[in-house]
Amino acid sequence: MMFSRHAAAAWGLYGLLACASAASDPECQRKIPLPPAMARFEDAVCARNTGSALQEVLNGLDMDYRDEEGETALFWAARMGMVEVAREMLQRGARIDVFNRRGDSLIEAAVSSRKLEMAALILQQGIHPDHASGKRSTALIGAAARGQTEMVHLLLDAGANPNGTDAWGQLPLHLACQGNHLDAALLLIQRGAGLEHKDRDEMTPLLRASMSVHLETMMLLLNHGSSLEAREKFGLTALSFVASRPPSMSARLQEAAELLLEAGAEVDAKDRHGRTPFELAASMKNYALLPLLARKGADIKGAEGPGVRALREGVSKRSADCVQAVLDCGVPPDCWMDGPGGDTALVRALGNIPIARMLLQHGANPNRPRTRFVVGNGIWIGAGLKGSDWIQTRTPLMLAAEMGSAEMAGLLLEHGARAELRDTQGRTAFDLAKMHGHESIAQMLAP
Repeated sequence: MMFSRHAAAAWGLYGLLACASAASDPECQRKIPLPPAMARFEDAVCARNTGSALQEVLNGLDMDYRDEEGETALFWAARMGMVEVAREMLQRGARIDVFNRRGDSLIEAAVSSRKLEMAALILQQGIHPDHASGKRSTALIGAAARGQTEMVHLLLDAGANPNGTDAWGQLPLHLACQGNHLDAALLLIQRGAGLEHKDRDEMTPLLRASMSVHLETMMLLLNHGSSLEAREKFGLTALSFVASRPPSMSARLQEAAELLLEAGAEVDAKDRHGRTPFELAASMKNYALLPLLARKGADIKGAEGPGVRALREGVSKRSADCVQAVLDCGVPPDCWMDGPGGDTALVRALGNIPIARMLLQHGANPNRPRTRFVVGNGIWIGAGLKGSDWIQTRTPLMLAAEMGSAEMAGLLLEHGARAELRDTQGRTAFDLAKMHGHESIAQMLAP
């Protein structure tokens, strides 16, 4: 139904704007003008003028006429909730088994407009509540998505299938949970909606609720036995979703994570990229979640565990907040950045005083050397080379001296760096400072 000049009363602000421009803007007018009787009926319906609308019906309104959107006059009355008018039309032979060009049925038109009494009238005519075109949606799916609990109740009582799916494979329960419509979700569960059904993205209702961090709905689903082991197509669990939400949701994230962990969620569940909730939370700057995950058993000590991987990411991205949060959870500061051998976190942080200071304050060894394996003209970082490969080791203090960073050298000395240590060529940090012309550092390191 297009907007007439009276539509503001029925359609609110959007209708008001549309109707205000209709008189002057050709784009707001129907492309195919209505016959005079239909135009008068449309005006009466939009103005909620029951008397005038009924008069047009009594005068022999064409019940089978369809406008450019494929809607009959009964569609218009259904959308506006004009029950008395619709009843008269039905008595005069108006068809109820029709669809508009979008594939909406009359029952869907009544549901989408939140017209409960109109929906009941249509159902009384014998139409099935799941009456739908090939678009793969139903009135119940629409009602659940909008949280229309009374409408959901009406449709279920009339025989609607609580496990019918839309084009995306979603149940009404998926949509109720995604919208945090608690009463509608409870009703659907009570009527047999599938708690473990997965949509095309392999999302269960609990995963949908967790993605939006709807605490009450999550609790409802868990209380009714929803599985915490379910994973969507990228391997994310409910806890993974909570950990990866934006920090702006932090007030709810803590409660949601506690809820899931108390219910038995696996704290170190990995997604398809190998990321755990601890890593996801650190990456998304949800630092308040990290202590909770650590207390609940997240692997923060393992050489290749999520704690170390989160620290590596924080150092690599030069994120002082991330590094601080991860270290405060007890992650060891002396981790390798590239696996055993190569750069330590401290070595990689030598260009960042605040992060280097954090690592040292949390116990990083200032004398643990970087290891370089040199083969011919190429330099390789890490372990695994054999025999004649030349191993070049330099401590953080040597590297700071070579870089010419007096502040970093001073910080390292303050935390116990040993100036007398030598690399594989017998050079000390003092020698390297002199070699590269950093006299102020050489003076600081002079034997």
